[in-house]
Amino acid sequence: MDDDELLRASRLWSRDAETGERGFTLAAALLVGSDDLIFDVAPAYRTEALLRRTDLDRHDDRVTVQTNLIDAYDQLVAFGEKWLPDSFALDGVQRVSPRSVIVRELVSNTLMHREYSSPYMAKLEIGRGYLSTRNASRSAYAHPVTLDNLDPTPKNPVIASFFSQIGRSERLGSGTRKLYKYSRLYAGADPKLTDGDFFEAMVPVPDAMPMLPDKAGRAETPGRARRERELDEIVALVSRVGKASSSGISSELGIQARTLTRRLNELVEGGVIVRDGKGPMTRYRLPQ
Repeated sequence: MDDDELLRASRLWSRDAETGERGFTLAAALLVGSDDLIFDVAPAYRTEALLRRTDLDRHDDRVTVQTNLIDAYDQLVAFGEKWLPDSFALDGVQRVSPRSVIVRELVSNTLMHREYSSPYMAKLEIGRGYLSTRNASRSAYAHPVTLDNLDPTPKNPVIASFFSQIGRSERLGSGTRKLYKYSRLYAGADPKLTDGDFFEAMVPVPDAMPMLPDKAGRAETPGRARRERELDEIVALVSRVGKASSSGISSELGIQARTLTRRLNELVEGGVIVRDGKGPMTRYRLPQ
């Protein structure tokens, strides 16, 4: 398809039932419009992503996203994946990343099913042991959302259909089921979902050492990023198995012994994990 055919097929170009005029819909502006156009037609639209792990009164990191929904999805997913540990899990015999699935489901839901006429700014927040989202909704009544009462009715069907066609979301209803499934794999607990004037989601996540920005304001380098990722992976693994030996951690995560020793010492000295035993019987665990 050329651009015009794509927009018509996606219902982004339509006819106004009252005036008979044809033109782009609000969904078109939000999905593929320029930042200036989006601000003109939906000035209240923006999403704030926050990290609150050490500074609970304010934030440790913050990103405000006010761009088209395609780019907004990528920016918000990147923020979530940056600050959450990517723990190992098996779905049957296949290795999966519960973190990535959870982040993508919550972000797509926040962008697809919100009430864009509301002045409320949608939020994605990562805190100690949780990932949450909150956005304006328009449900008839407030109620918890469970697998038993799931009502897969899209708030914005054109946007939801477009996201599904480009692979940014699952078909209606399956995303919530996947969220429950991978939340159990990730943290061993169910998410909490509530719909009403606001749609709120809270997913438990493994608590991990915060990857805070360098105090000197230095740009993140590949070495620093790798170190932070390895620290998070170690904490996530120890959290999942209870106690772990250095050889077990090295085998599971593929970290070389010398590097792993430095990472373990750093975590122990920081009080993030505890070292029990000596020699071959040394085990690492989270503090009580």
